[in-house]
Amino acid sequence: MAASLDDVKNTLDGMSWKYIVKEDKSNVLTGVITDTYLDAEGEKRLSLLIRIVEDGEMLVVAAPFARRAPGLDKVTRLALFEVFNEATRTYKLARASWDPEDGEITANVMIPIEQGSFHSSMLERCIHNLIEFFERYGNRIDEVLNTPTVVVPDEDEILTMTHDEMMERFARYQAELEDGV
Repeated sequence: MAASLDDVKNTLDGMSWKYIVKEDKSNVLTGVITDTYLDAEGEKRLSLLIRIVEDGEMLVVAAPFARRAPGLDKVTRLALFEVFNEATRTYKLARASWDPEDGEITANVMIPIEQGSFHSSMLERCIHNLIEFFERYGNRIDEVLNTPTVVVPDEDEILTMTHDEMMERFARYQAELEDGV
C-alpha cells in the first residue's frame, strides 16, 4: 500500500507539530529543537524536509543545509568524508553527504514502504535518527571544517605481507579448492 504526503501530514498533525507544505505539494518542511546541535545561526534546531517518493514506496527525511561548506580543499574533504564514514557505520539509516557545487552538507534517512503500509513510527524513527546523528556528529563536522586533520595509518598497519607471501597463500588456497578441501 503506497504512502502519501497526507500520511505524513496526519502524523505531524497528531503530534501537534508545526510544518509547511511546499507550494508544489511534494515536500513538507518542519524542524525540531535539539539538545546540543547548533545550526548555522547558532540556534539549537534542525530543519527537516520530508517527502514521499517512488510512487509512495519510499519515505525520505532529510536535514538539508545542516552546514554549508563550499570550496573545500582536499585535506578538509578527506577529513569530512572520514567523519561521514564513521557516522555511517554508527547510524545505519542516516547517510551524510557533501555537494561540491553549493557546499551543502546534509544527511537523510530513506525507509522503503513498498508492500507494507505507512506507520507513524516510521516517520518518528527517521526524525529521531537524524537528530541523534547531528547531536553526535555536528560538533565533529564543525571541527573538521575549522581544523581538518586526517589520520593516515602507518604502512605497517596496512601492509601485512609481501607480494610473494600473498601469491604463495593464494596458490595454496587454489590448490585446496581443487582438492575439495
